[in-house]
Amino acid sequence: RCMTRFRGLYITLLNKYWVDEIYDWLLIKPVKFLSTYLLWRFFDVMIVDGTVNGTAGIIRGSGGLLKRFQSGYIRSYGAWILLGTVLVIGYIIIS
Repeated sequence: RCMTRFRGLYITLLNKYWVDEIYDWLLIKPVKFLSTYLLWRFFDVMIVDGTVNGTAGIIRGSGGLLKRFQSGYIRSYGAWILLGTVLVIGYIIIS
């Protein structure tokens, strides 16, 4: 009989005033949501990983392009030096 009379109070005390549920709802879930969707999926994946992978792609691409200039032939190097000299002189004349 006492159990049915104070049932609401009993359930409230049994659940410790629902402090854990309120704390989870007000603090834990929003922080978890922000860290998952804003910090991890946007900032880490798109910004950090995108910057690192983009830089690596640029370096890889430019390395693939620049390795064609290094043939090991002296005549080829002389031709590149001559071309560079002509371009610099042409730039100086135009400016």
